[in-house]
Amino acid sequence: MNTQLPPSLGNTSADDFLDLPTAAEMLGLSVKTLRKRCVAGKLAGATKQSYIKGDRWVIPVATVEAQLREATQKAASVGTVNPPAEEIEALKTELDKLKQELTIQTLRADSHEQLALERLGRISDLQGAANALSSALAQLQQLTSGAENKKQKWWKRKGEQSSS
Repeated sequence: MNTQLPPSLGNTSADDFLDLPTAAEMLGLSVKTLRKRCVAGKLAGATKQSYIKGDRWVIPVATVEAQLREATQKAASVGTVNPPAEEIEALKTELDKLKQELTIQTLRADSHEQLALERLGRISDLQGAANALSSALAQLQQLTSGAENKKQKWWKRKGEQSSS
């Protein structure tokens, strides 16, 4: 939308009128939209005038200038929202709470990680001990099976030795 007034509008009086196509172009609107606004009475001083080829809407230059100023002010105010101080303080408080919660959760995660590492070390130690016990048990079973052979009567052992 063209929001600057052309130099020619600055020197015109309130009695001057613009036709719909000219006003629409200056306001950056379609002729159809501007006509709807005229019919709805949203443009001060817009009137329907009779001409040879039919009726035409005309709009006072002052109204077009006012619309342009209003559009310029709206465009300038967009993005400059000033929330109430209470809202800002509430958001700051919420942010601080969230930062504290993040710190606590980070510390918990670190302690859980340390505990997991300690448990992993303990599991490795237990697996080593279980392997050592398995080896010792296998050796003990070998020794026990040799001792059972000695418990047999000497004539039975003698027969086994000769058959082997």
